[in-house]
Amino acid sequence: MITRAIKYGVLSFLIVAGFASCTTIESGFVGVKSRFRKVQPEELQAGLHFFIPGVEIIRAVDVRVKKLDFVGVNSISTLTKDGLNVKIDVTILYRLDPQYAAETIVRYSPSWDDRLITPTLRSAARDVASEYTASDLYQKRTIFGDELQKMIKDKLGAQHIYVEEVLVRNIEIPQKVVQAIEMKIQAQQEAERMEFVLKKEKQEADRKKLEARGIADANRIIAGSLSQKYLQWKYIDTLEKLVNSPNNTVIILPFGQDMLPIIPLNKK
Repeated sequence: MITRAIKYGVLSFLIVAGFASCTTIESGFVGVKSRFRKVQPEELQAGLHFFIPGVEIIRAVDVRVKKLDFVGVNSISTLTKDGLNVKIDVTILYRLDPQYAAETIVRYSPSWDDRLITPTLRSAARDVASEYTASDLYQKRTIFGDELQKMIKDKLGAQHIYVEEVLVRNIEIPQKVVQAIEMKIQAQQEAERMEFVLKKEKQEADRKKLEARGIADANRIIAGSLSQKYLQWKYIDTLEKLVNSPNNTVIILPFGQDMLPIIPLNKK
C-alpha cells in the first residue's frame, strides 16, 4: 500500500511539474526565453512551449499594433522657428517586429515602449516644429504631419519598430497669432473678391468695345455700299411701288438734282 501511494505521489508530482513547465504563447505575441536571467536570442512563436522550471522563464511580448496618445497634459510642448511656444497633440500607432523582440528586450528592457517610443516621438516633433513659424505650423498642419511621420518612421524603423501612422490631432498656438492669421485670410479673401469683380467689369467693358466696334464696322460697310447709282435705283423702285399702290396720294418734293423725298399723306 505504501509503495503504491508513493508511486501515485511521484506520478502526481510529475504531472504537476509537467504542467508547471509549459506555457502557451497566444496569437499576437511572441515568447522571449531567459535562462539564468539572460535573455535568449531566439523568439518563440505562438503555441505550446516547455521549459525547465527554476532555470528558464518565458515572457510573452506583445507584437500587435499599439497606440500611444500624447494629448492634454501629455501633449508635446515646443518652440517654433520664430520663438513662440506651441502645444502639439499626437497619436502614434506602432508595432514591434516579432523577429527582434528578444533583442529589443535586451537593449531596452520589457518597458521598451516608454524608453524608446516616447523620447523618439517627442524629439522628432520638436525637431520638425523648429523649422516652422507658428503661423506656418497652424496653416500647414498636414505637411507638418507628413514630415513628422517620415522622421519617426526612419528613426524607429532602424530599431525594428514599424510605425503604422502618426496622427497630428491638434496644434495649439498663441491666440494673438490665430487672430493675425484669421485677419490675413479675411484680407486675402476680400482681395480675391475685388479682383474677381474688377476682372468681370473689364470683361464687360471689353465686350461693349467689341460690340461698338462691330456696329461701327457694319455702318462703314453699309455706307460704303450706298453708291449713287444704287440710291437712284432705290428711288425709282420706290416710285414704282407708290404708283401701283392703292394709296398713291403723295407729295414729292425736290431734293437735289437726282433724288426726291417721298412724304405720304393720309386720305380724307
